[in-house]
Amino acid sequence: MPEPIEPPGSSFEEPRPTGREAEVLAARRASLERLGRERAFAVNLHSVLDVDEPTSTRVIREANPDLAPDTTTAERFVVAGRVMLKRDLGKLKFVTVRDRDGDLQLVFAKASLPEDQFAQLDEVDLGDIIGVDGYLGTTRTGELSIFVERWAMLTKALRPLPEKWHGLQDPDLQQRRRYLHLIADDTPRRYVLARAATLRTMRRVLDDRGFVEFEGPILQAIAGGANARPFTTHHRALDIDLKLRISLELYLKRMLVGGLERVYELGRNFRNEGIDREHNPEFSMLEAYQAYGDYHRMMELSETLVVECCRAVNVVLGRDPEDLTIPSRGREPASRWMTDGGRARWCRSCSSDWSSRRSGDQRSSATSRVRSRPSPDRTGTIPRSRSISTSSRAGSSSSRRSPS
Repeated sequence: MPEPIEPPGSSFEEPRPTGREAEVLAARRASLERLGRERAFAVNLHSVLDVDEPTSTRVIREANPDLAPDTTTAERFVVAGRVMLKRDLGKLKFVTVRDRDGDLQLVFAKASLPEDQFAQLDEVDLGDIIGVDGYLGTTRTGELSIFVERWAMLTKALRPLPEKWHGLQDPDLQQRRRYLHLIADDTPRRYVLARAATLRTMRRVLDDRGFVEFEGPILQAIAGGANARPFTTHHRALDIDLKLRISLELYLKRMLVGGLERVYELGRNFRNEGIDREHNPEFSMLEAYQAYGDYHRMMELSETLVVECCRAVNVVLGRDPEDLTIPSRGREPASRWMTDGGRARWCRSCSSDWSSRRSGDQRSSATSRVRSRPSPDRTGTIPRSRSISTSSRAGSSSSRRSPS
């Protein structure tokens, strides 16, 4: 079989820098030459600061929440991160670094550093990754800081960061250079953490209920379980055409027949179809199957998964874990997950009290519900299928396209 040929125009060609951009790139290359590769790129943190891992900025802040202004402690920390801000006041230099948990200010005093190390700070640019060792304290304004005793360049950045105040605004570049978007904007980084918390919570809830996680084959001779157009590839060793799976269902049901009475898979599916803001050819899907259960069991499991995932995401986004209100654009919240006897339930109106609604005529109140939403049963829950099938495409989660 001949080698696949890349279609013309499929690769992204970066334009040659000109003007101010070319000058900045040339200046960074010159800084790299002055430093030399041995000082510009450290092999690891231990080789320059004698520790294996740096201390997280979150750990430092949580352990020292109430330090008085203009204080220096006897605690010594090694911190590493990307330079996001730099201020030069002559004999004092202030640098803000960012690690995975947040920002922290570093204070470089000429009196506390060897002369060559203090002079080397002139080669530090925004975007460089540095490591420092020093004492924890606060400045006169009360800013928690590390007063540096020694430092080292870990990675020299040869390209500048996006503009400080506006970040990376071009939506096309945000997609093509996701790493720049993550550096410049805290919002997409929190979305990544929220997605990870959602997947972790789904697995925890299912594992606690005795479900077994299973990984089905992605390459399949027949792509079944859904009505969708598959991607096709060729297996050279076997000389056969194979399909990328379009659903998780069939192999999970085989596990159920084989005796695994509770089984689930959280994996990727591939559908060679349209693409838009909420649909991607490659997406994640959750399917779970339980023997000897009925739709009531699956309703309760579905509710628990949604509520627990919302609580986990609230923690990541800095909200109250118990705030399960669903916001509505330009209006009062239209719906809320309520708690009744330890069980989360769905109600449409936040203006009326849950207990009064339960004691009222539910049949008359159901007439005001949106027709597209299924009416709840007598327990206040919404009927769903006996198997759970939810998919996440391009960052969105919804119950869709499940053949169950």
